[in-house]
Amino acid sequence: MCKSQNVTDARKYFDAVKDISIISYSAISEIHSIGKLLLLWLGNTDAYIDPVIISHALDSIVYIAHDALESVEQEAESVGCDCIDMNTKRRLQAAKEHLEMSISAEHNQE
Repeated sequence: MCKSQNVTDARKYFDAVKDISIISYSAISEIHSIGKLLLLWLGNTDAYIDPVIISHALDSIVYIAHDALESVEQEAESVGCDCIDMNTKRRLQAAKEHLEMSISAEHNQE
């Protein structure tokens, strides 16, 4: 392997790590903010009268986390560093499908 190839590979890895860092920081910051707001809301007596806000906040956390997981996985795969095995991928896909069906059924009831 020549030096220019090593530099190219190193740059590719650097860019992937940088992107993963940005994605992770953004997602964790959003989840942290939603969590803090949710905790403040739970301190309010109205929170228990109308749990829809709590449900929406938790849905947002799940969506943000899932989106971050997919983005990080895509970045890792782009440099050949896929760290999730096939069994885990199947479980994640099944959980995603179950969640989507649950949300769809909930919206149909409303």
